[in-house]
Amino acid sequence: MPSLEVLRGKWFLNFRRPDLYPAFPPIGRHRGSHVADYTDGNAVVLQIDGQLYMESWYDYIEEIWNRQAGRIYHANLKMDGVHPLGHNSGPSGRECLSTAAGRQGVGVHALLCRNWPSVLTNAGTLLWFLTHGVPHACLDQRYPARGSNHQKFTCFVNPDPNRSKALVGSIDINVSRWDTQEHLQHDDLPPRGGRVPGETPTHDLGLMVMGPAMADLEWTFIERWNDPSRTWGMRRSLPHPHSEPAALPQIVTPARQRRPAGTQSVQVLHSYGRALPRNTSYSWCNDRGEYSIWASYLNAIKRAQHFIYIEDQYFVPFNWPPWYRSSRPALREIDLIYQLGQRIRNGVKVVVVVPRATGQEDAMVGVNFDYQRSVGAHYLETIAQRQRQAGGRGDFVIGYLRNGSNRAHPAVNIYVHSKVMICDDEFVLCGSANVNRRSMTHDSELQLGIVDAQTPFVRDFRRYLWSEHLRIPIQGIPADFNSGLVRFRQGGGILVIYTPRAPDPAPQNHRHRFNQVADPYAGPPLDSLPD
Repeated sequence: MPSLEVLRGKWFLNFRRPDLYPAFPPIGRHRGSHVADYTDGNAVVLQIDGQLYMESWYDYIEEIWNRQAGRIYHANLKMDGVHPLGHNSGPSGRECLSTAAGRQGVGVHALLCRNWPSVLTNAGTLLWFLTHGVPHACLDQRYPARGSNHQKFTCFVNPDPNRSKALVGSIDINVSRWDTQEHLQHDDLPPRGGRVPGETPTHDLGLMVMGPAMADLEWTFIERWNDPSRTWGMRRSLPHPHSEPAALPQIVTPARQRRPAGTQSVQVLHSYGRALPRNTSYSWCNDRGEYSIWASYLNAIKRAQHFIYIEDQYFVPFNWPPWYRSSRPALREIDLIYQLGQRIRNGVKVVVVVPRATGQEDAMVGVNFDYQRSVGAHYLETIAQRQRQAGGRGDFVIGYLRNGSNRAHPAVNIYVHSKVMICDDEFVLCGSANVNRRSMTHDSELQLGIVDAQTPFVRDFRRYLWSEHLRIPIQGIPADFNSGLVRFRQGGGILVIYTPRAPDPAPQNHRHRFNQVADPYAGPPLDSLPD
């Protein structure tokens, strides 16, 4: 196993040496950021699927309210009245935060997104908070036009700083994200426990983090909460363009440093798109925002030598027509799908798990995402076919998750909502950001890059995921990637492998609907790209 210094130098962005990277996207933190370049000595624990994540969320809140001391910083795209312990079991997530806020010595702060798909649900949650003892909560409307605050994380700040922890990932505290690892195809569940009847089976990923990286996650929340844009961007009333801004105090307690808790090194990464128009987002977005997630994905894809494994809700090439077809080399270079194709040409195996149909949760533009993904997948499959014919090592494998049928219940697709990339069993990127232009350049996102020189953390991360998908105990998943891929390609369990076919003609008005609505751009000006 390479040394920690080698792993960090290979996979982490070096914010102090932007000259080591292409000029686009820019390498750097947003203006005024307190987030460290990286931290060593963290303990990171994988939380597969919503049941485990939400049970942990409940346990960590309960620990703070029992101690009657501490702070909870909660940021979600969408929060409703889901019961973290299962349908109609235990208190709702709203009640958990209300109970904690009612304890003397406990402070609760909540940022909920105000964008149009989430606003009615979040406005109901905000009203519930304000009438049940959670005064430091608001709707956050600071993002580019047609955007969102997509970060999904909670910091549990314990009075003992070395017991503090955070949960980060693809999981909001809402009913659509709660599911077991069994992903049952039916919803005639007991009246208590289990998934809410009628909800689609869904696969998600989260991480529990303890150690020095906690300070970087706290700063991520505090910087959003305290930013001067709060005077107009944080709303405590029902959504209306002219509603009164929140009269909320700033957080005055800085993030505290923590002792080492484990062996993982963590780099906290963000997306914050440029304010378009100006003064419609965080103050740091008036100049350039932050694109460290995008830069990290590009860096990792280019450095992978053996394989890249991705799970993603969208997995689409940038723009229509795709940038990978552009006559401008610089435009092709910043498209993740193009870079994956380049790695296949160079002998790297690319393995991807996606939803069967994005429209399960994106009814308005799901057909556009599905078409765009089919175009990108066919592009990568075409490159891989040439590699196979030439006897090369590069390959492309893609699949989706589906629970089998029986006499009582028909088969049902499992909605893949996870956002993770694993490279060479050395580096993992996991969080809220999807492989699309919106996540890389537009919405606010939070992703963790992780390496470990002492344990097989990254390798076992992949093996745990494959164990769930193939329904094989982890001991049956070979540690060697190539050996495991032989079994993975066969599918089975809940995994269905398919061969991408040439896509049909584009949906009507696809260019406008995809570029302007589904996957908009708010990155650095493209006219700054070299010719």
